[in-house]
Amino acid sequence: MIKRLFRKLSSLGGNTLYHPGCIARFVSPKIEENYKSLLEGIGIEFIMPPEFLCCGSPVINAGYKEDFEQLMQKSRDMCEKHRVRKIITSCPSCYRMFRENMDIEVEHISQTLYRHTDKIEARWNGEKACYHDPCNLGRHSEIYREPRKVLEAAGLRVMEMATSKEKALCCGAGAGVRNNYSSISAEMARRRLSQCKENLIVTTCPLCWQQLKEYAKEGVRVLEFSEALLHEQDN
Repeated sequence: MIKRLFRKLSSLGGNTLYHPGCIARFVSPKIEENYKSLLEGIGIEFIMPPEFLCCGSPVINAGYKEDFEQLMQKSRDMCEKHRVRKIITSCPSCYRMFRENMDIEVEHISQTLYRHTDKIEARWNGEKACYHDPCNLGRHSEIYREPRKVLEAAGLRVMEMATSKEKALCCGAGAGVRNNYSSISAEMARRRLSQCKENLIVTTCPLCWQQLKEYAKEGVRVLEFSEALLHEQDN
């Protein structure tokens, strides 16, 4: 039933929904504003329904399968209500959850921007930056090329960390590790940071961004993807 509905909506046209994720919505709203500005800058029309819903990643990671499915069904119902044919999200965890559990087109915002690199303003002048591959965008979704190429379009020279892409180390924040095993989480973050030889790190995951930023040594800047694209100063 749901599959037939979404196929019908796609054939009739429909709305593109931008989903910022919980961190961008509730913790760091400037990130949400950055991405809205970037989407508008490349001419993408999108909606943001008032009934914001968590993708359910923390819920399923904690083992609450029934609660997760209830959350996912609410997202399906919301998409039906607003005639959504496509979801663009800037959160790797949301991207993975929606892609694996909803019969609708889902795109990470780095993929969206990659198709419009000609509209990305080069705000940097070849400065070197290490790119950190988030687990959910990297090894779980195999999105490696797009974020790197978008950063290059913004004028950065992307450098690889000691391990990268499918072999990239986890930052230590996801799957409840940061909240439940703080000492292990901190050690994982420090180990990951030690693999970067530059003083600038960029990541597409807001949770990785928070984690690496907290444990970075003095003089090392950690920027979230949208901050780097807009050349935002790290406050």
